[in-house]
Amino acid sequence: MSQSREVLSQNSCYTYVMEDEETARAGVNVFELSERGDLGALERLVQRSPALLEERDEGGAGPLHHAAGGGHVSLIQFITSLLPPEELSGRDGQGGTPLHWAVARDQAASCRALMDLRAEPNILNAALMSPLHLAISHAHTPLVELLVSYTNTDCNLKGDLGNTPVMLACSINNWEALSILLQSGGRLCSQNKLGHFAIHAAAFAGATRSMETGPRASLYVPYQTGPGASLWGVPYQTGPGASLWGVPYQTGLGASLCVPYQTGPGASLWGVPYQTGPGASLYVPYQTGPGASLWVP
Repeated sequence: MSQSREVLSQNSCYTYVMEDEETARAGVNVFELSERGDLGALERLVQRSPALLEERDEGGAGPLHHAAGGGHVSLIQFITSLLPPEELSGRDGQGGTPLHWAVARDQAASCRALMDLRAEPNILNAALMSPLHLAISHAHTPLVELLVSYTNTDCNLKGDLGNTPVMLACSINNWEALSILLQSGGRLCSQNKLGHFAIHAAAFAGATRSMETGPRASLYVPYQTGPGASLWGVPYQTGPGASLWGVPYQTGLGASLCVPYQTGPGASLWGVPYQTGPGASLYVPYQTGPGASLWVP
């Protein structure tokens, strides 16, 4: 009898070891299957052990991260249907969400699926970058357009050093992303923690294309003259020591406004001809006086 109990105990231990090994292999498989997009195999695996969907790999990423990075919409829908809602924006070891993974790997279908499922787009990872910041830095312009098409995406979210997506676009001369941002509510008048505006970021980087994009895109922005006047929502002054965006400028012959401009016949600002006097235009007609507008017909 004693011998039978000993054999039974050995068999039980052997069974537990086998189960642990199978569980470990399944844990590896769930990430591989999610990465590959094998929905059928993943469904069978999860049916045996539903808790596998809550596993994390060595980097802290879950199956949903891998499915999003692989561009597998059907897996995203399957996994999210079995997990709590908060897992839709769960973070890996670097603070990255499944949406971060999808953006980093340029997976538009994953981005759209996650956003349609109400993933949170305004989460900063450990590098203080949101998915929108990430799309701009990788020059994934279609993803920038996709993200800002959802009203819950904050186009003015401050990341590292308080830099907004607009500032980031200016700093790397991503003028296509800048144009999209400005049309979607991105502001040029925000300051980062260093006190800089987007125009400073463009000037420091020598981002001439972005400097040209800014004024063209900033239509329908009212400005005023006199004390407390503002342009693009940024106060500016006239006379000696005047500044715009914190950059000194002067008036008269040889004057400069961030970049050189001239007055008189053939004058130009940012390389674009303009005129003075009645009917003058700066890119498009503008007016002076109360309620005046600049770059607005």
